[in-house]
Amino acid sequence: MNEKNSSEVNRLGKPVAGALSVWCVVWLVVFAKTFVELTWRLACELNGISVPLLMAPCFWIWCLVFAFVLCVVHRLATMPWVTFEKSLNRRKAAVLIATIPALFWVLLTELIPYIYPAVSGTLRIVPVLGGPAGLLL
Repeated sequence: MNEKNSSEVNRLGKPVAGALSVWCVVWLVVFAKTFVELTWRLACELNGISVPLLMAPCFWIWCLVFAFVLCVVHRLATMPWVTFEKSLNRRKAAVLIATIPALFWVLLTELIPYIYPAVSGTLRIVPVLGGPAGLLL
């Protein structure tokens, strides 16, 4: 009986868990939509997917960053429904779930100009070098 009460203490209520899950799913859709739009724009800007694009580190960094963000936000969407560790109380969990997707959005909007694989119709080889313009091919 005591174990049951302690596990309920570290769980979010159904309305709060549902709202936080919907919040994360909305962010998940926004991130996926942004990735698809920017990747489509990349393919159009470079006249299709080419071997140099597939060999460019920028392209793989681009894909890995978005894959990481999508996986983390997906995991956050399921987090409100599980029992938390004793060190993570409900308030901390709710704040983490509510703020991390928004922080990822800020991070990506600041990071995209430095890792986007194409600049003015040319392929970027090395990310970050040379600022938003990078080292171009």
